[in-house]
Amino acid sequence: VSRFTPEQEILLNRFVLGLVASLAVYFLAYDHVIVAAFICYLAANAALFYMQRVDVWVAERRWVAAIVLDVSVNFTMTMQAPATMALFYPMYLWMILGNGFRFGIRYLAISSVLSAFAFGTNVYLTDFWADKQPLGYSLALALLIIPAYCSTLIKKLSKAKEQAEASELVALLRRY
Repeated sequence: VSRFTPEQEILLNRFVLGLVASLAVYFLAYDHVIVAAFICYLAANAALFYMQRVDVWVAERRWVAAIVLDVSVNFTMTMQAPATMALFYPMYLWMILGNGFRFGIRYLAISSVLSAFAFGTNVYLTDFWADKQPLGYSLALALLIIPAYCSTLIKKLSKAKEQAEASELVALLRRY
């Protein structure tokens, strides 16, 4: 049994991954803009964790703020140093799927659309992607297609969980 709520777990994951990623960025491609973005990212995640602990904002608003924060830091990194930071592309999928499995299809969709838009914008605006645009746009499209497919799996898992919990409840009621 976890001592953290799903929201706290994802905020802790963001903090730890943000810390590891900021160290990687520091050693791979030191850039003052990216380092500053990570400092802001870590501070904002700490603020979101605190806000969750003291119940500031409704949870759904904090979830959307965290999604915007994740997409923003990824976008900042890949705009500032696209060649080096392209290796962080999987973070988009991790973030999208994590939000979907923890908070539901609505947050999977929000994460997916914002991420695809951010990555597509990066492909359109940076010189790094100029000669790789078909690949870049395919990767942006994958940020919509893979989560859409996963949404069907999430729905099936949610339904199976509800059925299991209902059967467990019925079994408990029969005992008493």
